[in-house]
Amino acid sequence: MKNAVLEFWNKRNTASKIGLGFLALCIFNWTRLGLISAGILAEPRPVAALAAESSPTQPPPVVLTAAQQREIHRQQLTSQIEELKQSASTAQALVSAFEANEVRATDRFKGRQVIVTGRVQRIRLDVAGDAFVVLGDENEVRGVQCTFENKPVVADLQRGQLVTISGECAGLMLNVQLTNCTVRPGLAQLRAQLKTVSVTP
Repeated sequence: MKNAVLEFWNKRNTASKIGLGFLALCIFNWTRLGLISAGILAEPRPVAALAAESSPTQPPPVVLTAAQQREIHRQQLTSQIEELKQSASTAQALVSAFEANEVRATDRFKGRQVIVTGRVQRIRLDVAGDAFVVLGDENEVRGVQCTFENKPVVADLQRGQLVTISGECAGLMLNVQLTNCTVRPGLAQLRAQLKTVSVTP
């Protein structure tokens, strides 16, 4: 009899606990719905929507019209032309600056980027196997020696060709030395390109 009473009492306690848990869950949901309706609590959102919001969005690519592309090209050409007009020197003028006053010219040019225009007089390889060209007047002893790391560029040059070259000035050693040189478009070539861009409809 005692065991029967204990079993009945345990079942009653278990049922009471389940009932209280269910009641608490109902109260929680009612309270939550009330807060959501009142705008105090935000409604839960699907996980997929939250993941989409947290992932970075890529801005749409900018598509330029043909006219806009031509205008950008025109501005670039104009800028290069102005740079050459202000910075470029002839090979003979650079040599003359060193011959007139090597100390002053060294202080002004050595270690700086120099743009020089002149005709190719010689195309050679130095003792280290690096390709170089000498710009200047064929009747002058000195010229501007331009050393390149890119041999194919030098291979495309011809003696007597008028070129514009930029490089770092290393001072005077028989010739005025420019290192790490690159061939760049000259004024005539840039102006021809600018004219073509300007007249293109």
